[in-house]
Amino acid sequence: MRRIPSRRRAALRPRRRKPQTTLALVLAGGILVFGYGVYHLRVQSRNATSAVAESEASLPSVEFAATSFPPSDEAVLWDVSGGASEGRMTRGVAEGVVSYTIGVSLPTPDEASGMFYEAWLVRPLPYDFFSLGALSRDVDGFFVLVWSGEPGKDYAGYAEVVITWELPDGNPAPSEHVLEGAFGTNGTPATSPSASLTP
Repeated sequence: MRRIPSRRRAALRPRRRKPQTTLALVLAGGILVFGYGVYHLRVQSRNATSAVAESEASLPSVEFAATSFPPSDEAVLWDVSGGASEGRMTRGVAEGVVSYTIGVSLPTPDEASGMFYEAWLVRPLPYDFFSLGALSRDVDGFFVLVWSGEPGKDYAGYAEVVITWELPDGNPAPSEHVLEGAFGTNGTPATSPSASLTP
């Protein structure tokens, strides 16, 4: 004799989902995850943009009297030594002479140590660099430097800037990097200046 399943037993058995229903659920879940990811990236991008704008507002302003390069030729200098120092460097040209002006906030070195900050310009290709000289402290506590190039000489290829922390040891080679930046980065940190400053 064959048993006929009762309605109660049939109701207890799990029903199988159709493949179309499973696929629709997976797609809906994927769309939700993708939408959340896009939203999260946009919020992070807005936060990063406002943080850069706030940081730029706190930098010392550097006045430059000469006819200037395009606005993108201002370099924002970022701390690469683990500190919170920062600054700006601008360049301009007047009567065929290129000039650079630096204004940075840096800790004051101990006078007894004789240590000082030195600015360098770096040309990535073909690789070259040279010193602009030592920075001096102004009445407002910023470290500043104004440097003028040779008349008629083109310095446009020297797009990267490095500020180093130097010992008074007579060694002309650059020492520990403190700040780095690059012209033409529109106020964002340079990804990685090629300026390792090795002879």
